[in-house]
Amino acid sequence: MRWKWHSAESIVSILADVRAHMDAGKSQREAIEATGISVATYHRWKQRYESLGPFQVSQLRQLVVENARLRRALAELDSPLQAS
Repeated sequence: MRWKWHSAESIVSILADVRAHMDAGKSQREAIEATGISVATYHRWKQRYESLGPFQVSQLRQLVVENARLRRALAELDSPLQAS
């Protein structure tokens, strides 16, 4: 089976869909299968993303991008000092 890559936003959305199916009376396995993911994937995503809301996911993504930008800037500033 081919791997599918999901963004953090879509993972949070899929977890919400599973919860909605379970609230509608489906078993956990039926709810997971209805969203098209495996049980193992569900539990892994639930462990990592359950406490995050959509706003927190976008905020986390912005922080990761900013951190990468700052690391590059620091590396550029540090390189002339190492040449001396």
